[in-house]
Amino acid sequence: MPEIVYFETAGRDNTEQALAIALRRAEATNIRSIVVSSTEGTTGVRASEVFKGRNVVVVSHAHGFKTPNEQELTPEAAAQIKANGATLLTCGHPFAGVGRAVRRK
Repeated sequence: MPEIVYFETAGRDNTEQALAIALRRAEATNIRSIVVSSTEGTTGVRASEVFKGRNVVVVSHAHGFKTPNEQELTPEAAAQIKANGATLLTCGHPFAGVGRAVRRK
């Protein structure tokens, strides 16, 4: 039976434990591909370290997601993620416009 963990609160304080749980599950079931989201890059860097040797994809927000003409993922984190052998995917959310269209109708 897979392990189920509920965190009392959301946030970065749970990152290490969540990654450790995911690593145990990946090892137990031979999962080779890992996808994580990362806004500023902290989780992406850590995941690229924890899952080194696996196919790690770090997904960040699209350029301008929060503030026009700004990227939330730091250049240092992007460089470290790539240096650790992970793939960095930065793109728009394919269904973002659908939710807004329905909500504003």
